Amino acid sequence: MDLFMLQAYLFVPTVMVAVLLVSIGTQLGPIYKRKRTDDKIFIGMWGVLFACILCDIIAEILFASGTTLVREVTFVSTNLVMILNLVFIYLWTLFIDFRLYKSRNRIRRLRIFTLIPLFFVLVLLVINFFTNIVFYVTPEGKIEMRPLWGLYILVQVIYIVGTSSFLVKYKRKSGGLHFFPVKSFIIPFIAGTIGEILIPGMSLPTAGATIGYLLIFFGMLRENTFEDPVTGFYNSFFLERISQEASAGTFGYSSGILFYSDETGGYMAQNGIIATNDLMREAAMTLRDELPEGCETMFLGGSRFLIISKVAKDQEEAIRVLINIVTQALTDETREELHFKGCFAFREDGQDPGSLLSELITMSEEAV
Repeated sequence: MDLFMLQAYLFVPTVMVAVLLVSIGTQLGPIYKRKRTDDKIFIGMWGVLFACILCDIIAEILFASGTTLVREVTFVSTNLVMILNLVFIYLWTLFIDFRLYKSRNRIRRLRIFTLIPLFFVLVLLVINFFTNIVFYVTPEGKIEMRPLWGLYILVQVIYIVGTSSFLVKYKRKSGGLHFFPVKSFIIPFIAGTIGEILIPGMSLPTAGATIGYLLIFFGMLRENTFEDPVTGFYNSFFLERISQEASAGTFGYSSGILFYSDETGGYMAQNGIIATNDLMREAAMTLRDELPEGCETMFLGGSRFLIISKVAKDQEEAIRVLINIVTQALTDETREELHFKGCFAFREDGQDPGSLLSELITMSEEAV
């Protein structure tokens, strides 16, 4: 009876978290349509959280129905939720890395390396199905922690603390250019993890992660002010933001690249604005694949893409090679409907990004 009352007591907050996740899910459509790498990871994180809460709901329904398999249900559901939590942490790490560096190539390099510690713990949880080396469930459904449970918690904390340190280091180096409140995710997740230590089996990390996920989602919605809806790149409002940070000395950069086409007006007159937007969206996808990590990219309308980078004068030849590669890739992606060009300039002492853009526009006009 005590177990039944406990499960009945837990059912209400579990359903509330599920309703919250469903509500968030109904709002993810515009993010899904952008088809950006970080958006796909973000939606994957939602899927993992929903699977976690679904496991809890199914288990609690089985308890309420009077199942005699109390131990088995608790054991299986707890194992599955713990495994899903590891998957969520892995996706979170990739999400943050891509949001900062915006490099698919970097993600491809890091995803296996990042997974190694989690994979080790995942193997322990799989073995736990047969050996109870991580936790044990009594016939009454009570969870008893084993020493390796601490390793499971420790790995999660290390990933979260490591991500926090990584963000602080990046902000000191590059400035506070990203507006989603990462600490708003970390705090509730850590609180949920601590709660899991104190009261095992209540899936408090899922609740904490859901609250943090919602706050990140709010932050991404606020960030939309600085994003172009067609390409998903930053817009001229973002240029104002980084110009302010450059003036304050909290954002450092070394060069700027402008990719453009002189044929956009003619193409739009012939094919219409919708077809032109589709072409720009395809061009943006190509830029994400070709640009090196650490670039801040803005779409300035027409067919102008401004890239603010940290490539210095001693790497001038690398910029020339990059421009040749990207302009050809952009031209190919637009099926040669538009022929792209590129120009670059290095930052003078104290020069802000807006002034650098003016210099690049002048260079592009002189090249016509």
